[in-house]
Amino acid sequence: MSEKKDELILVKVQQSLSSSSEKKSVLVYDKARILFFSSEDPGIVLPLVEKLGDKPKKYFKARIENQELKIFDEVKDQTW
Repeated sequence: MSEKKDELILVKVQQSLSSSSEKKSVLVYDKARILFFSSEDPGIVLPLVEKLGDKPKKYFKARIENQELKIFDEVKDQTW
C-alpha cells in the first residue's frame, strides 16, 4: 500500500495517567499501530497534553512532514 505524501492519517494521542518517574508521557499511534511514538520530553508532551485537555485520549488528523509528525484537527472518537 502506498500513501500519498500529503495524505492525512488518523492517530490516537494518549497521555499517561500516572508514572513512577512522575513525568507526564504521551503515546501516539495509528489504528494499525504501525505509526508509533512515545515521549516524556516536556517540549513534546506539553503541547499534546494541552490538546487533550482533561481527557486521557483523543483522536486527530495527522500528517508526516519531513520525518516529523504534525497533528491537526481533532476527530470524533474511534473504536480502536
